[in-house]
Amino acid sequence: AKEFSSLKTDGTVTLTVQAKGIMQGDTLPQFNAVMEVKNAMFRYPSLPAGVDNINILAKVNNHSGSADRTVIMINPFNFRLGGNPFSMTAEIKTPVSDANFKGSANGILNLGMIKDVYPLEDMELNGTINANLSVAGRMSYVEKEQYDKFSASGTVKLTDMKLKMQDIPDVDIRQSLFTFTPQYLQLSETTVNIGQNDITADCRFENYMGYALKNTTLKGNLNINSNNFNLNDFMSGEEEVTAETDTVPMSLIEIPKNINFNMNANMKKVTFGTMNFSNINGKLIVKDGKADMSNLSLNTMGGNVVMNGYYSTTDIANPVMNASFRMDSLSFAQTYKELDMVQQLAPVFENLKGKFSGSMKINTRLDKDMSPVLS
Repeated sequence: AKEFSSLKTDGTVTLTVQAKGIMQGDTLPQFNAVMEVKNAMFRYPSLPAGVDNINILAKVNNHSGSADRTVIMINPFNFRLGGNPFSMTAEIKTPVSDANFKGSANGILNLGMIKDVYPLEDMELNGTINANLSVAGRMSYVEKEQYDKFSASGTVKLTDMKLKMQDIPDVDIRQSLFTFTPQYLQLSETTVNIGQNDITADCRFENYMGYALKNTTLKGNLNINSNNFNLNDFMSGEEEVTAETDTVPMSLIEIPKNINFNMNANMKKVTFGTMNFSNINGKLIVKDGKADMSNLSLNTMGGNVVMNGYYSTTDIANPVMNASFRMDSLSFAQTYKELDMVQQLAPVFENLKGKFSGSMKINTRLDKDMSPVLS
């Protein structure tokens, strides 16, 4: 509050509102509201920079009394941050029956300048967003997947983006390029580090508009590469570390029902619960709350495992694992140490030396900590 009270501003702001009629049920009074900002700026005296060249013209009107005849227009919405201009526009018509909208964003945002114009307290943010994006269409085009009638084009590029906040791992996006078309969203040139985890992705997503606006199914092809990825850093549920075992129990990972992905994975090191995997290669098909594995090869427990099968949370109250495993040269002791299922079913492994090979099939329901439900 003290910081806000010392905020310095400049420019002109005008607000005009006119209304005539009765509001009753779905009937609105006729109205017209206009807000205009000209050549404005603001700056905190305790900070080295401000935002200037702010120009906004926003209009909301309805001349008939029907909510569906409301028109919202914002053009322009311009400002300059750290010497970089940025502009946005938006327009929405027939918002009730079939929203007809269009919008655009163009310019450069230097995220590192935000701390110079606004107090971020316990957060550090850096990087650059370069946007050149426009979109126009109707909601019915999205619902009917009539993307040929939809206009969406442009790019959004992130460069050297870094985010530091308390209680979450540091996020570092070296670069990422989003390319928009009516049919798909392409994510390329993307390398992300989250704490000690890294992911390099080249992905293409279809029906991204329906997914964002109507929560319909997002379809995609993903190529994922990683040198190190610890799934325990991203799992929900309480983590419990004991001094005796120094292990973190696995918790249930729910697979969303509204994604349909074909994924090719090449990951050098992955940690999941108490288990460590390396040199993961294979194909995953994620669809309808189910992940199908096809010749997924990985090194673990001192040997190599090839997996085929599926893990399903279609019924979240009864998650299921149905898979076959071809195992080669696995260590008895390492298997006992890393696999909770073996600790329950074959505790004798703890004191055995040597290695074993073979095959195994699992078809079982799992509980919330990913342990098999025995019956």
